[in-house]
Formats: sequence, structure tokens, C-alpha cells
Amino acid sequence: MTTAAHPETDLVHALADGELEQAEADRLRAHIVTCDVCTRELDDVTQLKLIEGSLRRSQGQVLQLPKRSRAIPRVAIAWAASVLVLFGLGFMRARKAEADADRALAESRAEAVKAQAALAAQLDAERKVRAGLESELTDLKKPRTDMPVLALNRTRGAAQAQTLRLAHGQRWFVLTIDREDPPAFEVYRARITAGATQVWATERLDPSSRDSLSIAFPTATVPPGEYELSIEGQGRAGWAPVARLPFKLVQEK
Repeated sequence: MTTAAHPETDLVHALADGELEQAEADRLRAHIVTCDVCTRELDDVTQLKLIEGSLRRSQGQVLQLPKRSRAIPRVAIAWAASVLVLFGLGFMRARKAEADADRALAESRAEAVKAQAALAAQLDAERKVRAGLESELTDLKKPRTDMPVLALNRTRGAAQAQTLRLAHGQRWFVLTIDREDPPAFEVYRARITAGATQVWATERLDPSSRDSLSIAFPTATVPPGEYELSIEGQGRAGWAPVARLPFKLVQEK
């Protein structure tokens, strides 16, 4: 049922907001139940209020909705619903971006902790190596008065290795080799090999006296084992072989 005498739109909004006195609200409801137009308008206004409330709760903001008018309530409802959807999508995207940022920050912190631990371990290892080298260097600087002198005999073509013996715990030794008679070279070079592996070499070896060459070794460089000492002398025509001396180094237990 419809009627031509419709109440003002403000009254319908006031009824939806609960702003009317009881008597006036009862008279307006009595009209609305008999008027299709006013019933539809009250439904639209009520739905608009519900959407407005949802927007306020989800965003924590007061939105400026269209002014009260009989001509635009359905347009206002559609507009408010669109705003609610957009705000909801924006809110979800913002939360996802925040979660992604937190996760990336946590991963970055974890990687930084791992890198810091690895660096600390590397620095600790380097400190230990440096301490060991400094200890060895200090030991090297100490005067050596207890080094045994081991003589290698220069016998060309000797097939059997000469055995040289070190006392237990001896850390250094000196090899002496007789020079050629008469001496033919003033500068020598030498190397020690174990099979095909070179364990020590020098490109300049000066005579220790007119009759001999002397070389000092730590047992860390030349530990007990079988070796060959090769010596060459520098002459006018270049380097010439002087001696190849196989030897076996043994340390007493």
C-alpha cells in the first residue's frame, strides 16, 4: 500500500537513528507500514547506517557519507559498499606487506647473526695461527747451541742412502757437505726432495767455509724420512751439477 503524504527524509533518518520522541516515532511507523515508498526508504537508510558502522569499525575513521536525501539513498549504499570493499582490500594488502617486511627483517637478522658467528670463528682461527707463528718466530730467534751437525759424504754415484740420526726431541739439525777440491764455485743453490715432492729449496747458498757448505733445518721442515739433496754451482756457463746425495733421517725414540 502507498500514500501520497510522505514524511520528510530527515524524519526517516531520525527514526533510523532513534532520535524521535516515542509518540512521533509511533506515528511515523504507523505510516511506514502502510507506505511502500517509505518502507523502502527506511530499509535503505538502515542498510546505509549498517555499512557506515562497519566502515568505522574496520578503519577506525569517521567517514563523511552523502547528506540525507530521498533521491540518493541507494546510490549512497552502493558508494559506501564500494568504499568498504576498497578499504578492506587496502587493509589486507597493508597487513600482508607488514608481515612480509617483518619476515624479511627476521631473515636478514638471522643471516647477519650467522655471518657474525662465521667471522668470529675465522678471526679466532687466524689468532691461533698467528700465535703459533709468533711462537715459532720467537723460537727461531733464540741462539742455537744444541744443534747436531750431520755430515753428508760427497760420493758420486752412491746408490745407498746415508743414514743420519737425531736424538729424541731434537728440533733442529745442520747438514754439512764438503765442497769440491779445489772449490770451483762461489755461489750454490740446493733443494731437498722426497720422491717427486720438493720439501725445501734455496736459490742462493753461500759457502760456510773454504771447505764446506752448511745448511740448518728445523725438523718441522725436514722430518724423519728418506730424501735426496741436490746441489748445483753457478759458473761462467751457468748452473752446473755438483752433487746428488741421498740420505735417510732417523730420530731416536
